[in-house]
Amino acid sequence: MKVLQMTFKIAGRAQRNPYVPRYNIFGKNKEDATKEGTKEQEQEINKQEFLTNKITQLETQLQEKDELVKDQQVQIKQLDESNRDHILKLKDLRETVKAQIEEQELLVKRVNKEKEGMKIYAIQNFAKDLLDVQDNLERALESSKEAIDEKNLLEGVVLTHKILEKTLHKYGVNKMLCVGKPFDPNQHESLFEVEDATKDPGTVVFVAQDGYTMADRVLRPAKVGFVKQK
Repeated sequence: MKVLQMTFKIAGRAQRNPYVPRYNIFGKNKEDATKEGTKEQEQEINKQEFLTNKITQLETQLQEKDELVKDQQVQIKQLDESNRDHILKLKDLRETVKAQIEEQELLVKRVNKEKEGMKIYAIQNFAKDLLDVQDNLERALESSKEAIDEKNLLEGVVLTHKILEKTLHKYGVNKMLCVGKPFDPNQHESLFEVEDATKDPGTVVFVAQDGYTMADRVLRPAKVGFVKQK
């Protein structure tokens, strides 16, 4: 019986493949190795996907930054153009204000000049009427010089004439000096012309009635005779 049992045990052992152990004592079996390789591949794929997604995110961020920079550059350009427009508008405004100030100053000067003119010429008509009195006094002086017996009258006329001349001069009324000067139609009234080879043509040689000015205006033109033009 013992011999038979041992025979059966040996026979049972012989049915097994001695080269394919039931358990691999040196490492993992084929199935485990396959699973491990698959897991490593999945990890590698996941790693690549992570890196790809990370790169995609970085590229997206870079694109957004680039667009933001472009937008900022556009805004800077718009601000520069707007600033340039503001500078031009400010320059135009300054020039306009400057022109208005200059115009106002000229207007003020003009108004002041008109005021002074009104003061000076307010008595123009009155002064002009006094010139007739001046003329009569001068004629009286010429006549009185010939009448020796009327010495007192002459002295009174001379004194009155001096007072009148002084008063006229005080208010800017002055007698024109015409003889020897060129004829000026703005100041002289022509009565006649004479021939005189010793003087230049147009030279005033005779005054029939004195002319007077008041400030810068002719109060009365002088009535004169002058050398005939050639």
